Amino acid sequence: MENIIEKLTEIEAVASKTMESVAGRKQELMKEMADRRQAFDVQVENESHIYLENLQKQLTIQKEEELKELRKNTEQQEQQMQRYYRENHSRLADELFRKIVRM
Repeated sequence: MENIIEKLTEIEAVASKTMESVAGRKQELMKEMADRRQAFDVQVENESHIYLENLQKQLTIQKEEELKELRKNTEQQEQQMQRYYRENHSRLADELFRKIVRM
């Protein structure tokens, strides 16, 4: 009978040590996962920051190119309008005068 009690005590001691070991390992794994999660968060934040910076640079370049093209087109239209006016201002003035007189 005492032999059985000794064996049960021995089994309980082994079980207790196993539970302590498992609890310790669980804490290690939880810390490891927290560290990995934090590293992942930092990595994603850095990659996002770089991506957004590059996107903003690309958009700024695109905007500048579009503005340059718009200025060019506006200048061309203005030159065409001035040329048209120089070539046709007498006729335009006569037409305007005639329309005013008809009223």
